[in-house]
Amino acid sequence: MSIEAQRLARIRRLFRDGKYYMTRHAREEMEADGLFEEDLAHSVSKCRHGIVHRGPERTNVRYELWCPALDGRRVTVICRFDDRDELRV
Repeated sequence: MSIEAQRLARIRRLFRDGKYYMTRHAREEMEADGLFEEDLAHSVSKCRHGIVHRGPERTNVRYELWCPALDGRRVTVICRFDDRDELRV
């Protein structure tokens, strides 16, 4: 399994296990787009593509996932792992 596939599997597992939290910005973006947490969970479970962004010193890694919402729209989910093995969305 590639590193990308391993990271995506870890992200899916954390979502499935409810080990994620959403920032105020994420909630505002979802509300503006008419999306709900159910869309987020569905999107991550169906996601097949993503990209890794690293900060200037290769720290502050975030993941940008392109996934389908429940209604078929393509949504972008941006997340990162935190120090407690949870996902910040």
